[in-house]
Amino acid sequence: MNPVWIVAGAAVVVVGLVFVLRMKRPTLSQPAFENDREAALTKRVAAKANCSLEAALDSVRQELGFSPQQTDDVLVKRAVYHYNQANPPEHRVTYCDRVRG
Repeated sequence: MNPVWIVAGAAVVVVGLVFVLRMKRPTLSQPAFENDREAALTKRVAAKANCSLEAALDSVRQELGFSPQQTDDVLVKRAVYHYNQANPPEHRVTYCDRVRG
């Protein structure tokens, strides 16, 4: 068999695999915001809480439901607080010294 055909066949297989893997990859979409304020608050909460927009949106909507008349800074602080209370980080024990005590 000619080595050119082997290389060409391998290239076709690689291109096909890349195409199939790209098609299976889920697309990231932004959640549907009700208004511009909700979108801005969600992005700020996601940045401060280091979470996804979907997770931050739940906290923002909860806070907007409680008190929509509050300032944006207060809503962001409360939403980050309630997000952290609902989703605590993993408990990790670290010791500064080599010996405990």
